[in-house]
Amino acid sequence: NQLHRELGSVTFFDESQKLKVTEVMAETDFRMVEGGGESLQLDAMTAKICSQIKEL
Repeated sequence: NQLHRELGSVTFFDESQKLKVTEVMAETDFRMVEGGGESLQLDAMTAKICSQIKEL
């Protein structure tokens, strides 16, 4: 999806950080396919990425 494509051009993450963000996005994609509400899942994804950024 668009987020995955854009992540490749991000310069402020190293490769390991990009991998962690990709894992979060993949989990979100799975949850949406399984019927999770789009808005709720995207909010949860944003929160999880923000918390991971703070840990890095």
